[in-house]
Formats: sequence, structure tokens, C-alpha cells
Amino acid sequence: MSLQFFGELLFCILLLVIPFVLDNILKLNLSDRLLRGSISLLVLIGICGAILDFVMWQNHLWLTILAAFIVVAVTCIWALLHFCLKLRRLLIPSLTGLLVVMLFLAPLSAILVTPLPQSFSPQNFLPIVCLLSGSISFNMIRGIRQYYVGLKNHAALYNYLLGNGCTHRQAVAFFFHRSLQSTSLWVLRRISTTMLTASPLLLLALIWAGVPVMKAAVLNFMFFFAVLSGSMSSLFISLWFARRYTFDEYSRLQPVS
Repeated sequence: MSLQFFGELLFCILLLVIPFVLDNILKLNLSDRLLRGSISLLVLIGICGAILDFVMWQNHLWLTILAAFIVVAVTCIWALLHFCLKLRRLLIPSLTGLLVVMLFLAPLSAILVTPLPQSFSPQNFLPIVCLLSGSISFNMIRGIRQYYVGLKNHAALYNYLLGNGCTHRQAVAFFFHRSLQSTSLWVLRRISTTMLTASPLLLLALIWAGVPVMKAAVLNFMFFFAVLSGSMSSLFISLWFARRYTFDEYSRLQPVS
């Protein structure tokens, strides 16, 4: 390992120490959360780095696809656990929705960022999969939670519609539309925020990778709107698949959290 690597590592440690020092001086009582968050981040980055290093070492297409599938599955499970939803009922529907969208978005984005055949090399393909799946899965699972929380909190309205001759699809249509609306508005708000925070970092990373400035700017916009369309599409697919797992034969909602 080079001296520059140890210098970068030391600088990261110094940056990490600053919040702990301020917490100790100002008595903010945030040290436990800072420690847990830092450890979680280090573990996650370490696992992703180890997987990427191993896949790059093997440099095999099928292994790259398998690693991409693992990344998508882990981000989906992580998002479900973050929102305290039951894996037994919602893992298969949410993972199905996310995989269907990623099968379309990830290869297309990889081809647009780097020309073939380098598009599907591990160092080019897996970071794109991580960026897209991490952003889309969080938004999708949030929309799923909004949908089932709405059904649970307004169960009287749902049961009233069923009791007055509405089909299951008609009874859940209002909650379905509200969930899609909430997700799209949430993503649009996040886009307006990240355009001032994450967008310059992504633009700089693309330029470092050798992408021309104008193409990097176009790809930057493409990424955010890919997240918007991917979040809404995966939510639609997931809720459609989830009906058989979250409702019984009498159209009664089963507990999902």
C-alpha cells in the first residue's frame, strides 16, 4: 500500500474524530448514534469493497451479474428492515418489483455511461447498480409503507367500500394512487435537495472517470430521473404482486409490520 493511501486513511480518521470532539465539548449526547452510524457505514463499505475487489479479480460476466443480484437483494432487505416491515410478507413482492426495474435500468445506464464491451465490467457495472438500487429501493419501500399504513389507518373506509359492492381493486384504488403520488412527490423533493449536495459529487466522479463534461451533466440528470421513474415503476409492480401475500381470501389486510 502506498504512502498516499495511509495519508487518505489518516485524514478520514481525523474527519471522523471532529464530531466526537464536538459532542464531548457541547454535551450533545450523540456519541452512541455517531458510533453506531460510523460502524454501520464502515461495515457496509467494507462488504461492498470486498465484493467488488473479488469480482474484479475474477472478471467474469456471470459472477458480475450474481454480485449485482446480491447487491439488489441486500438493499431491498435493508430498506424493509429500516421501515420495520415484515420480510416474510413483503420481501418477494418488493424484490420482484426492484429486480424488474433494475433489469431494464442498470444495463441501459451502464451502456450510456461507458461504451460496450466495457459497460458490463465489474468496475463500471456494479457501482451503477449500487447507486440505482440504493436510491430506488428506499423510495419504493417508503411508498409500500405509505400504502399499507393508509389501509390500516383507514380500515373503516376500506371495509365500507367492500361492504357496499366494490371489488378489492376498486376499494384499494384510492390508497394505491395516494401511495404513488406520495412517492413521486418525495422523490422530486429529494431531487431538488440532492441537486445541491450529491449532484456535484456525482458529476465530479463521472469527470474523474474520463467522461466529457457535457455528457457527464446529461448523465447526471438522467440518473435522477431514472430514480424517479424506477421508484414509481417498482412500487407499482411490487404492490401488484403483494396482493396475494398481504390479503387473505376474504380481502382482509394481514399485518405487514
